[in-house]
Amino acid sequence: MHRDQLEEAEKSFQNALELHKQAQSVLGQANDLQDLRTLYMHRDQLEEAEKNLQDALELHKQAQSVLGQANDLQNLGRLYMHQDQLEEAETSFLGHWEFACIQCYNLIAFSFKLLVHKVFDNAIGYQSHTVLY
Repeated sequence: MHRDQLEEAEKSFQNALELHKQAQSVLGQANDLQDLRTLYMHRDQLEEAEKNLQDALELHKQAQSVLGQANDLQNLGRLYMHQDQLEEAETSFLGHWEFACIQCYNLIAFSFKLLVHKVFDNAIGYQSHTVLY
């Protein structure tokens, strides 16, 4: 991208962030900060990129968005790898996997509840059906 285009993109992301703040859209703000992070990474403004990711992570925590938190941690890990901050990268990547495991656990638990409900409903339906005869 040309420098002018990057400046226009930054203005657009900043405007979107301000509108999401006015609308009190926590997830919108977090997404805007992620977009700004991408822009700052492209311009090699790594401190700004990290700050935006940390802010996005806090907003995703506030919104209880596990997927958003996992993405932020993964992106922080990539940023730290780029900066040769290996311990910080490891911590971020492990946090990412922790959130991924939580998502998997929640999905499995929900599926199990559906299965139990279905089996239970079928068993009751079978019993009531046999009583009729």
